[in-house]
Amino acid sequence: MVGRERQRLYAELGAIRELLGALRPENVFERRSLQSRVRTLEKQLAETPLDHSAKLVASFDGDPVLGRAGIDAKFGGTMLVELQDLVSRVHLQRVGGSGAKTPRDDRASRLQFTGTVLGSFGFTLEEAQASLFPSRLSEAIEASLVLFDAAATDDETFIEAIADSDPRVLGALKKMVEGMYKAGATVRFITPEKEVALDKRRVEAAWERTGRVEVDQEVLWLQGIFLGVLGDSRRFEFAIENGDVIGGRVLPTLDSETLAGWNARYFRQRCAAQVVSVTSRTAGKSVQKHTLITLAERIPDTTEEPGPEATPAAESARPRGRS
Repeated sequence: MVGRERQRLYAELGAIRELLGALRPENVFERRSLQSRVRTLEKQLAETPLDHSAKLVASFDGDPVLGRAGIDAKFGGTMLVELQDLVSRVHLQRVGGSGAKTPRDDRASRLQFTGTVLGSFGFTLEEAQASLFPSRLSEAIEASLVLFDAAATDDETFIEAIADSDPRVLGALKKMVEGMYKAGATVRFITPEKEVALDKRRVEAAWERTGRVEVDQEVLWLQGIFLGVLGDSRRFEFAIENGDVIGGRVLPTLDSETLAGWNARYFRQRCAAQVVSVTSRTAGKSVQKHTLITLAERIPDTTEEPGPEATPAAESARPRGRS
């Protein structure tokens, strides 16, 4: 399979670059040999057809890795389960919007374990089917790596990155980072688009930061003026009655026909909007982001059943009105 060949090349390339970084200045011949292999692999990658299905190498090092030939089985198994859980939650959020719950059938976000990588000790994970275009699962993996990198960087970067996520995503990220920290492990994630490395210092920083940052989510009904939604970017604006203008993305499950209908019916009209509001905060800073679920002529009575458009996000919190 083309995808697996490219993944094998990426994995070997990442392992060799890691070995190059560990060489001492006097290891001249070893360096030349490894650099030659890097050039060969880069040439092979350039000649191998693209496959945009999801691919990920998670390469661990540190205390759980045994002489670069093996890894503690309990640690390795736990990391695979927790990494899959994080990717599945990010994938679900991107498909169903903030507040969507983990489905019983999560096969759409399931990765396959297809091999190991030596150097440190890496797991090669792939999407089951090849794709000519970037898949939703591939996008979810890239988004997950952004969270790892941001958590290890600084508070401001992290709360901006996590602001689009619901508390369950933060919980899954925190659990995996905590497991690496307590085990004395490091990790390098490699995809065709990105490489993110967390040494012990960055793992500790990510562990501390994921413990400090809080993410709250609520589903609200707001009264105000609908200022429209852009079809290409799927971003909306809504002027609430206190004079503030909020904006954000619309629920991913909403089709273009629905968005066009809202623009035709509610543009610059007084109406009610149901949104998922997610607030991420740490000491001294908070970020709030909104996802639009649905519009209505008025805020419905709390005894009414939510409309079908509201169901994916509204399951996680009871709607509250605000005027």
